Amino acid sequence: MGGSLLVKLSDKLFSLTLYGVITWLSYQLVIAPNGVRLLVQLKQLEVQQQDVLAKIKQEESVLMHKKQALQQDPMYLEFEARKDWAFVKPTEKRIFLLGFRNSE
Repeated sequence: MGGSLLVKLSDKLFSLTLYGVITWLSYQLVIAPNGVRLLVQLKQLEVQQQDVLAKIKQEESVLMHKKQALQQDPMYLEFEARKDWAFVKPTEKRIFLLGFRNSE
């Protein structure tokens, strides 16, 4: 009789210990700050960084194309100088109109 009670108690203790370990591991995996929530946040950050990188690469491509055009096409260089810096040739005169604003 005493032996069976000891076996039942040891089985209960083992079950409770196992339940406690499983509960602790579940908490660590799902709820704890370094668990699945962190993994989800890292995945979201990775997607955001990929989007930013794609935009930067696209902008780089546009700028490289513009640089190449500025180096090879004198008419495009003159166009950009006139547009961005209001460049005027020495033989030209600028006329300012009242009420008109530059579209920049």
